[in-house]
Amino acid sequence: MIFKIPSVLEKNNVTLTVLENQFENLLTDLASEKIIWERAKEPYYKPEVFKEKWLDKAIKQMEEGQRVCFVISWNHKIIGSSSYYEMDLSNKKINIGYTWFHPSVWGTKVNALSKYMMLEYAFETLKLNRVAFSVDSCNKRSCRSLEKLGITCEGTLRNHMVLPDRLRHTVIFSVIHDEWPQMKNNLKDIIERGIN
Repeated sequence: MIFKIPSVLEKNNVTLTVLENQFENLLTDLASEKIIWERAKEPYYKPEVFKEKWLDKAIKQMEEGQRVCFVISWNHKIIGSSSYYEMDLSNKKINIGYTWFHPSVWGTKVNALSKYMMLEYAFETLKLNRVAFSVDSCNKRSCRSLEKLGITCEGTLRNHMVLPDRLRHTVIFSVIHDEWPQMKNNLKDIIERGIN
């Protein structure tokens, strides 16, 4: 099965566009808010770190077919990014992650809407069986966000990663194909209410 890359996903004034070098300056400026990266393993708010460890890495992974990174815009203004990765299409599963948003849109419908589009494409176009999310257990904001969306928490992988200052436990969330119809309705309701 060949992964069909959607160059653009769009719904309700939110657009996901596949990452290209032309976005470098806008993303670097957007990522300079230190609070975005308080649980990250690198200080991505520093422009040189962001370029080397985030942007260049994302582009390299895309060139190697390991990731599809989207730049997220709301009303034509770039507000963050999210990716498909760990694309195991022989087993019909994929991960969504590397997600971050500028603090100006935290608590809005943008997170729910972007996940809606990515899940919809995964289940309805790619016909996958499973979409997973891996979150640092210390990142309570991201864990709460997925829980609010009704995405199932499967458990915690203890001592899962070695970070510069600690061992990371990783919380695994997922949506499976059979759950998607109800999840889709739940997300539509959240989006209509306009909050996340």
